[in-house]
Amino acid sequence: MEKVDLVKRWRDINYFGPVYGQHGGNCTEFLFTKGERVIDPRRTKTVLAALARVFSRDLVALRENCGRELGRRQAVPLLLDQEMVLIPVKARGGVDKDQGTTGYAVLGKVAAVEPAAGEGNRSVTVFADGTRITTLYSLNTLRSRVQQGKLLTGGYPFTQGVYSQLLREPPELAPGRVVYLLQLAEGVPMAPLLPFVSRRVPGVRKTGISHRLTGGGTQISRRLSGDGNRENQ
Repeated sequence: MEKVDLVKRWRDINYFGPVYGQHGGNCTEFLFTKGERVIDPRRTKTVLAALARVFSRDLVALRENCGRELGRRQAVPLLLDQEMVLIPVKARGGVDKDQGTTGYAVLGKVAAVEPAAGEGNRSVTVFADGTRITTLYSLNTLRSRVQQGKLLTGGYPFTQGVYSQLLREPPELAPGRVVYLLQLAEGVPMAPLLPFVSRRVPGVRKTGISHRLTGGGTQISRRLSGDGNRENQ
């Protein structure tokens, strides 16, 4: 087995994830366009770090930044580049932490997600070239991961960053409530946006979130209890 040349081949990647090698070791399987499958002798976490270096990204900082934006600490989609947004998927079960259970699908290559017929609560990622992988995620979880990846790229029809903009409080709202206005097109799900507006605010002990549909979009409000600096939210 030879290492995949990521500098030359990153544009061809549909997916990569952990598999057991010929002698039981932890390796990485690449699924390239047109169905080509290649086994790399490196562990998936090593491949991920190497791919991040192709884009001059610090993986630790990248994971922290993307997690902060999405309000997540685990299973965080990673934006290496607009053409290389990685969606984490559970590829296999693992006995210990060193085995690795997470694979990564390239968001721009994902055409659809489907339930895995006859395989219980599993799901299938379908790529634009027709190739498919089965994941241990439920369909709803896989959809959520894809939606979160789109949020990182501004892939929904609202201006990226508006979710954190503090708007002037309408007079009908009680003091101590922070209002966000999200302009969502019809059919865009609300759930993936909630992590953005439920992020922890320094100095705030508890928050309550409510939302309502308006003629101009979806209005989300936060009720704060504490002395949080609202100008920085």
